[in-house]
Amino acid sequence: MIADLQVLAETFATPSEQNGLLVLSGAPGCGRSHTLKDLAAIHPGPHFWGGGLAALRHTPGVALARAVRAPIPEHDRALVIEAVRARVGSGLLLLDDLHWADSLTLEVLPELSKHCKIIATIRTPSGLNPATEEALRAAGQWATVPALDEEAANTLAQDLNPRLSPDKLRELITRSGGSPLALRALLATENPPNSEIPAQMQAAHAVAEAVAHLSRAARTALAVLGLLGRPVRPEMLGPGIAELIEQHWAEHTEELVGPISPYFAQVAASAIPPNERTLLHARIAEQTNSITLIEAAQHWIAAGNSEKAHRVALTAAQRTSNVTEQATALALAAQTPHANNDERIAAARAALRAGRPQSSLRLLPAGEEPLLRAQAHLQLGQISQVRDLVSQQEVLDDDWARVWALAAYQSGTAALRERDLAPTHPALAHAVIAAGDRTPGWVEQLARASDDAEATDQWWGGWLLVTALCADGDTARADKYAQHYAQSCANVGAYSWHTRFLAVQLWCAALLGGTAETNLDTVISRALELTDRALPPQAMSYAFAAACLSLADTGGLAIARDRLAKASADVRRHPFVAWVDAEAAWLDGQAERALAPDQATDFASGLRHLTAQWAAHDLGMVVDPGTKTTDSANPATLTLQAWPPAELSDDDADEIANAFIAAAPNWRSAALREEIRCLLAAGVWGRAQSQSGDSTMPGLEALLTAEKQAADAGLVVLLGRVRRALRRYAVRREGPDRRIGTGLTAREREVLELVGAGEPTRRIAGRLGISRMTVETHVRAGMRKLGARTRTEAAALLFARSPETAGDRQ
Repeated sequence: MIADLQVLAETFATPSEQNGLLVLSGAPGCGRSHTLKDLAAIHPGPHFWGGGLAALRHTPGVALARAVRAPIPEHDRALVIEAVRARVGSGLLLLDDLHWADSLTLEVLPELSKHCKIIATIRTPSGLNPATEEALRAAGQWATVPALDEEAANTLAQDLNPRLSPDKLRELITRSGGSPLALRALLATENPPNSEIPAQMQAAHAVAEAVAHLSRAARTALAVLGLLGRPVRPEMLGPGIAELIEQHWAEHTEELVGPISPYFAQVAASAIPPNERTLLHARIAEQTNSITLIEAAQHWIAAGNSEKAHRVALTAAQRTSNVTEQATALALAAQTPHANNDERIAAARAALRAGRPQSSLRLLPAGEEPLLRAQAHLQLGQISQVRDLVSQQEVLDDDWARVWALAAYQSGTAALRERDLAPTHPALAHAVIAAGDRTPGWVEQLARASDDAEATDQWWGGWLLVTALCADGDTARADKYAQHYAQSCANVGAYSWHTRFLAVQLWCAALLGGTAETNLDTVISRALELTDRALPPQAMSYAFAAACLSLADTGGLAIARDRLAKASADVRRHPFVAWVDAEAAWLDGQAERALAPDQATDFASGLRHLTAQWAAHDLGMVVDPGTKTTDSANPATLTLQAWPPAELSDDDADEIANAFIAAAPNWRSAALREEIRCLLAAGVWGRAQSQSGDSTMPGLEALLTAEKQAADAGLVVLLGRVRRALRRYAVRREGPDRRIGTGLTAREREVLELVGAGEPTRRIAGRLGISRMTVETHVRAGMRKLGARTRTEAAALLFARSPETAGDRQ
């Protein structure tokens, strides 16, 4: 039940001698009837349900007759009151939809409330005679049913459509304004066939019917809010805004007025006749002091005044330095019949600068600006089209030299030799060649050249720099440069480019076990949010790999593997995603799915080989790792070289352990989790007992270091493996450690096991026959006892304490 109605519930829904009237009011679909049922459930006595019916509102006393299940003496008010009082007694009279109630029921309610306890609901606007509504207000208390809170709206949405992504869910909840009716209507558009949700048009019809009961001024004000799509100052909405606020269709916060439910406002906008809608667009466009020029241009287009839209859009582009706003404004101007070729080319160039290559190609006049076309294809990753356009240039000028170098880099080192660069060509083109050859000092050379280039080339150079550093395993420097370029893009509003660098930052944080600004829980939430956007494929792969690796490392193995299984083929082909897929399988005890890597020649394939080596070890297989990599600076090279090719004697144990310990620091700026795995390997192959006269056990010391590092970073699955390895050295973590809690109840253990299996709260509640609130209580208790920061971490720590359940986990 809604918390704000608790006091009224105690007054009207608990047995007492006090009688009275409580009216629950609210906009259509706000949950009045549901709240009425909640209040009725508190009352232990008899309930008498009735209410108005639109089809029978002219039948005297029908609302009361439905409640008491008896004819009403409609010609005598006193007898009506006595007949109802005699039957209800100390029970509870519940009347739904008073706005459809007959006149006799409405007339006797004030007097009847002196003898009975009555709770009724009424839609706003009620459509009642003002005198009748005033009499009802004077007779009892009125309470507005508030919108669903975030938790209740989320629960309803998940019940109706559990397949929605978290971001889509948040978007629909926001648009609904907490109205169950609006939320159901919006979910209908997203739901698969055979849904229990009513058809969208049925819900939209119910909203439209309620909108029709508003006064004309209020309908117009609501339609304006729908056309604008955001809160505005009250003066833009006219006199109808007072009615909307009074009837709880809109709210006034600070200096702005916005709709309670944006969906209701959109329905109101679509319900007005086309000619009126055109006039409204024109009226809104005139209010340029209250809206941006870009919005004004959009409304002039909707109003059919393309000439004015063209002029206003060009003015908007001149007045802003934000590249995304410039691109939007110029695109609006280019879409009008008054735009010339120069303006369309300027719009295409602005779209390219904002990271919108598809829009750039659409805006370009046919057969013109091959250089812009090449740059757009480059951003889209369509290298063959770029090469075709470059091949048509007999001599490369500065602009074509940059495009060629950037495209050739992505085609491989051999492609960089196809055309010669003149010494006078731009520094960025030469820096890209140096990056392809990994010439000493290439990082600083490419960084300087990128920063000195114009915006689009600067970000392209930065993108090649950070992705090359990631490919080399230089994660710490990749993170530093990604942060630099992300800030550069944000400063000028190039948000499409900005999200690309954010994706790389998140991948770096996932490998490094979190950064000073971002822990792994934050990586998960931000990366999942990015993957719901329209990112370029390579940027999408970085965000996706970051989310799945962080989920797997913090215990969300089932969730990570489910996402990996459903990923698109393009994303799965990315080398880092392919490694995360194998690593998640290994972490989840599915070693057989982490075997057979490709030949290792770079950082990503080196990681893949290391995972395969661990998988083979878990399966009792002996695999000669060989050297595998050609780059001696690659930390995977030293780690693979340390890996024993076959079983060794105890005399060789410390030598192998020391080799892994020596390899571990090489991972410090590449991947913390791999440094921990090196130390884990040292513990696995080290001696469990010291020889006579030798008190050192390097394997034990390595495991203790790995334990601290894994615990501090929240890498709870690796932490569990490290602690199991410690048992070889007779070290058992059974005490009240921060991460090894005691005293879990059987129910807390059962709930956390289901959390670890990837089950959502709703399904856990249904499976165990308990409420969602009880599930969350058990989860929080388990987290507290285990010292965990997240629910997935608590589930993983439970598994770490019970390794015998490893084979049962999927």
